Amino acid sequence: GAGRLTLRAPAGTENSTLEQTGPGGLTREFWRPKGSLSLAWPTTRNGLNVSLNLERRVGQLDFDDFLASVSLAFNNADAGNVELKPTLTTESSVQIEKSWGEWGSSNLRVYRRWLDDYIDIIPIPGGGESSGNISDADLYGFKLSSTVNLDSAGWEGVRLDWNLTLEESSVADPLTGAKRSFSDFYDRRADIDLRHDIQGTEWAWGIGAQYNHVQPTYRLSEVSLEYEG
Repeated sequence: GAGRLTLRAPAGTENSTLEQTGPGGLTREFWRPKGSLSLAWPTTRNGLNVSLNLERRVGQLDFDDFLASVSLAFNNADAGNVELKPTLTTESSVQIEKSWGEWGSSNLRVYRRWLDDYIDIIPIPGGGESSGNISDADLYGFKLSSTVNLDSAGWEGVRLDWNLTLEESSVADPLTGAKRSFSDFYDRRADIDLRHDIQGTEWAWGIGAQYNHVQPTYRLSEVSLEYEG
């Protein structure tokens, strides 16, 4: 049978003031609505839970993004940008949770994000480049995770956990206008861990593996790829 359908709709606003001191310092105020809308439908017969979610959230700014800086390691410089604004993200998602009883459980989440005032490296008036806002960008993807208990297969105390995330992103390059992925963006992530709790003892052992795939970092005069395997 089906459980009770539930609806949650918290809402609010975020007011913030960014003030820069010194000659020519700017004071800016932001007022942005945020909140979420969630619709959940649990079922009692087969251990299946389905939920729909729509969320609007305000991002945070990194203080370093405002400042002019020079990187000796990468031989580039940021001019600094006092006009920087926080990113506003709207996300819609579907989440499906499934219990497999004594075997474990699985969770699948499919989502799409729309970003206003996305932060990337842009040309700065007067010359140079620095962190700045691009009017819009978007991303979609899914995350699948599972826990598998192998006791029922005769391997007592053995558990397998794995996660897989695949994402695609798109933003208009601020220099060429061509669509590309987000800069320095990890679009493929996977990990798997096996743990064995040795029965009748306080000992356990485990082993794990991880895989990541990253997109290049884009600046106005260079494209680079930094990857640690």
